[in-house]
Formats: sequence, structure tokens, C-alpha cells
Amino acid sequence: TFPCDMWFDRRQGDKKIERVLFPRDATGAVVGVKTAKYRIEVHTADVRGAGTDANVSLMLSGEEGDTAEMRLTNNSGKDLFERGNTDEFLVEEKDVGALKKATVWHDGAWFGSDYVLRAIDVTNGATG
Repeated sequence: TFPCDMWFDRRQGDKKIERVLFPRDATGAVVGVKTAKYRIEVHTADVRGAGTDANVSLMLSGEEGDTAEMRLTNNSGKDLFERGNTDEFLVEEKDVGALKKATVWHDGAWFGSDYVLRAIDVTNGATG
């Protein structure tokens, strides 16, 4: 079983319309897939025009493979990826082991979708 019990709606719940589901047993434990809780900090540069209203996505690659594509959204109502800001995301995804690469992109949506990314920090909740 791949339980979800969450809204797929930009106006309700956490406002996400995409979910990564993992098989779980009757106790709720993930079955057959080792997962990790990643803390992702996205640092937007502090230069004129650095921010974006585009939808930003990320995929992590490590010794054990790749995560799914993760669209970075939140439910706080806060504008994301603004000049000089740091945005934090907590995501449960496949544990890819020691990180080798982070691939980041945006969809080019909205006027002014240009973006200047300063850095991304990723911490695996299980290993640090």
C-alpha cells in the first residue's frame, strides 16, 4: 500500500499538487525503500533581480542513486526565492547515501523568472 491521505490542491493543506509515495506496512513503516528526511536550504543571491517567481525544482544524486524530482514549495504563504533570502524545506525522499551532486532548475514560468542562486545546503536528518 502507498498511503497518502493528503490534498492535491494549491489552495488546501500544504498546497502541493505532487506527492512522492513510499510503500508502508500496517504500522506506517516504509517497506523496501530506505528513506531520509532532508533539510534543504536554498540561498538566493543578494543582487538586483536575483529573485524569481518561477517554480524551482531539485534532484539529489548520491552513491545510492537519485531522488525523485522535488518541486520546492511550502505552505507558509511566504514568497519563495526572493533576493537575499534563505528558504528552508523539509522533504522525505529516497536515501541516496553520500551526496555527489544537486541538480536544480526552474520552469521559466511567470514574468521575471530569471534567478541568481547563491547556494544550496542539504542535510540528511539521519546522518547529518
